[in-house]
Amino acid sequence: MKSIALWTFAALFSVVVIGATAANAICIVGFGDCPPSEADGKEAFVAALVGILEPPYTVEKFQKIDVRQGPGAGLYEMNFVATVRYSGEAFPCIKPYCKVYNPIVDKANKTVTMRDWLVMRKTERGWIVQ
Repeated sequence: MKSIALWTFAALFSVVVIGATAANAICIVGFGDCPPSEADGKEAFVAALVGILEPPYTVEKFQKIDVRQGPGAGLYEMNFVATVRYSGEAFPCIKPYCKVYNPIVDKANKTVTMRDWLVMRKTERGWIVQ
């Protein structure tokens, strides 16, 4: 009885692992509907900051926390946390965008931590923030 349960578990585990590997391989070769990577998210985030912050600033850290299918066809939502360093005396936001991405300003270190969701769509030029 134990050997039947063990074989059943092994068979199910193999199907799950092979299925996951095949799905990842499809994304690797560029076929299928693949979610954005952390690098895709950072690139889209940096592009989105252009209309939100006054330069100069640098995105020092970007971390993808989660990605899920978005509210529409071809849309994905990426939960992220990012650290942006600025050089001026004050947080260089362009009003009325000062609350976009829930900024937490550290004036002493001249950094801003942003944590939110990016709604992203893939275009011919790459991923963009909606």
